[in-house]
Amino acid sequence: MQPFPSFAPPRRGRPPGREQAVVDGLKRRIFAQHLAPGDRLPLRTAIEREFNAAPNTVQRAMARLAREGFITARGKRGTFVAPRPPHLHRIGLVWSSDPTPKGGRVQDRFSPFLYQESLKLSKGAAFDLVHYMGVDGHTDREGARRLLHDVQSQVLAGLVFDAPTALYRSPFYEILDTPHLPCVLLNHDFNHRRAIHVAMSPLEVIDRALDHLQAQGGRRVALLTAGTPAGSSEHFTRGVAARGLETRPFWIQGVPPGAAPCARNSMHLLMRATDAPDSLVITDDSLVEHATAGLADGGAGGLTVGSTGTIGGNGTISGNVILNGGTVAPGASAGTLTLGALAVNGSATYQWEIGPGTAYDSVTITNAGDSLTFDSSLKTLQLVDLGGSAWTNDTFVLFRYSSTLNDNAAFIANATNWTFSFVGSRWTNANARVFVDTTNNYIELTGVGLIPEPSTIFLLGSGFATLYWAWRRRRGSRGGTCE
Repeated sequence: MQPFPSFAPPRRGRPPGREQAVVDGLKRRIFAQHLAPGDRLPLRTAIEREFNAAPNTVQRAMARLAREGFITARGKRGTFVAPRPPHLHRIGLVWSSDPTPKGGRVQDRFSPFLYQESLKLSKGAAFDLVHYMGVDGHTDREGARRLLHDVQSQVLAGLVFDAPTALYRSPFYEILDTPHLPCVLLNHDFNHRRAIHVAMSPLEVIDRALDHLQAQGGRRVALLTAGTPAGSSEHFTRGVAARGLETRPFWIQGVPPGAAPCARNSMHLLMRATDAPDSLVITDDSLVEHATAGLADGGAGGLTVGSTGTIGGNGTISGNVILNGGTVAPGASAGTLTLGALAVNGSATYQWEIGPGTAYDSVTITNAGDSLTFDSSLKTLQLVDLGGSAWTNDTFVLFRYSSTLNDNAAFIANATNWTFSFVGSRWTNANARVFVDTTNNYIELTGVGLIPEPSTIFLLGSGFATLYWAWRRRRGSRGGTCE
């Protein structure tokens, strides 16, 4: 893979010269497997002779390669190619905006879902995932600068773009033509001759949904789609007829994503009709939260969330909710989800945004009796840093229930039955545990906190070059060996 000059990052201090030649020469050997993962590099004196470079120059080059993840020093044993060099093991996910809970995306739920799934996928994987946020064609943003720098430095095995349309007619479009850098585009209406395209058409979504509902015993099927349902409506009607199912014209509703809260009212009215459906297809993820709340409002008799589903946001669902695996994600940048009852079956994931004081997510259960039920499957608690000032060892109420917890209270209180994951770099979590407060009817979390970020952690973006050259001058004046 050859770097393209137009993406070269600005350099400060002395020109690269011999140092760059050493870096490029060793990278070429690593890329060609002449130096394979785990192989020992030649002695420094041999590298100095080959590239006619001074010891300090070679030291700087080796430090760059180590910092980029290509090599690792093992003391007196020498310097070796890293077991997982980045050009083989590092995959970049490129987001057109910020898909994290702090990013504030209200309408688009697809990118946040992909982001959360990527966090799960990266746990224990044979590859590393890095995220570039806000890459929408402008080159003055941190995520954009990091992406251009990493492509130039050849430290990526491939890239996945969530919204490649934003790259068209922008400086980033050239990235798709970079030799030996596979690119995947998650978009059905944008084409590029070299990239791999992964997309599902809206009509295919309807077909798969109808097949699933038919297999589940559904007979009377409604459709909720974004905007004007014209083409989707016709395809849906034909698909229903082909499968021997039923629908009605007024069961087909279109709600623009910008008016997503109206989906709650539409579904509420639909379920209050004497001629109501028993199944619903929703084609836009931005409508799901509001539509499911409307189903409960209208007396749908409860909700069942499948293994790939999510129930979240703020508000109230007065009926019973059954979570067959899936995800509970209350709030939106801290908030409360209120449910009549919750029964959790399978290995569910709980995504909680946590901040100082009372700024954290929670679920409140309102029905009397055993209204909160957990089975004996492993639970995953994923904590997201909401930012703000640092704090330590606070206690957070994950669930409030109205009367008694079922017989699995002892299971919930056993720390070995929970897996913790943390989004953000400031967490201190050595004593994280979940326990049951039977006096207040709480399920609580304790033993986590946020540590202050040291002021020296400004290694990304424009601050990186300044710190690097300052470090280099100090190292150059002292000599030293590669770390």
